[in-house]
Amino acid sequence: QALPRELESLTALTDLNVSDNRLTGPVLLGMWIGAWSRLRRINAKQNPDVRRLPLTVACWLCLETLMVDEEQFSQPPMEVLRKGARATVEYCGKFSDSTG
Repeated sequence: QALPRELESLTALTDLNVSDNRLTGPVLLGMWIGAWSRLRRINAKQNPDVRRLPLTVACWLCLETLMVDEEQFSQPPMEVLRKGARATVEYCGKFSDSTG
């Protein structure tokens, strides 16, 4: 299930929490998430439907924290973040890794 299209216009969005999501079907962040250039924190922990991050997240230059469960990703989130964003990635709260 895609996130509501109306979220595209929330260009001042700084925090997105899709943790422990109860939506039916996979959560699709969509190609338009590039509009969220001010996003600082995303929490996708315990959300088995979030499988990968679109390449467009590389434009999240303000991203500071990404919380995910590493094993649920088919595409490692670090590979996406290395393309632009500088963030601390927290995997299940056990350890952190910084893209530097």
